[in-house]
Amino acid sequence: MFTRSVLALLALSALSACPSPLEPPVALISAGSSTEIGEEADCDGAAAPTLTTQVGIAARLHGACSHDPNGLPLRHHWAIVDQPNGSAIALPNADVISPTVIPDLEGRYRLSLIVSNGKLTSEPAFVTVLAN
Repeated sequence: MFTRSVLALLALSALSACPSPLEPPVALISAGSSTEIGEEADCDGAAAPTLTTQVGIAARLHGACSHDPNGLPLRHHWAIVDQPNGSAIALPNADVISPTVIPDLEGRYRLSLIVSNGKLTSEPAFVTVLAN
């Protein structure tokens, strides 16, 4: 017959063997983003940058600084949240780490990035693209 102390020890062992809960991934847009297509992300920079470009000139968005605290691989998803009235831009490559966006009208474009580790999804990160 088990004593209370043995049962308590077994219960404590079972609890400590349970995996810790997963933490959600973190979406980050690097401040190193620019209109230079070949430029790499600057993960030491501030998040939520504002990019300035010209109508018809591609702006590169960098999501490579996003990370998962659990070490799981990430899937990226970009979306256009706001754009000037009459704009018809789209993101045909919305599921890549660093897509490009080509403004078709002057004005402010706001985009979001959400990352997922297959189990949990991040809060959105945002970037503003100003087109002159």
